[in-house]
Amino acid sequence: MNVTRKNKRKEFSNLQVEFGRILSSTRKERQMTQHDLEESSGISLRMISDLERGLLQPTLTTLVKLAKGLNTTTVILMQKLQNKINK
Repeated sequence: MNVTRKNKRKEFSNLQVEFGRILSSTRKERQMTQHDLEESSGISLRMISDLERGLLQPTLTTLVKLAKGLNTTTVILMQKLQNKINK
């Protein structure tokens, strides 16, 4: 595997971790538990946990459901991610 491919894989992994942190902090800002988010979004508790730990990358459908469950928008979640990676 060449260096560029390794760097891209690492960058992708970092995005997953950062998204997980954003998901967790947004949920906590709304004083929600993972179980609350499961109920409001229809996303399984296991998947929410894995997303928050940066183990999974959300699909677009999952992202939309999470945003709805958090009473926010996908745009706001992505803006938070963009702000984090631009620091």
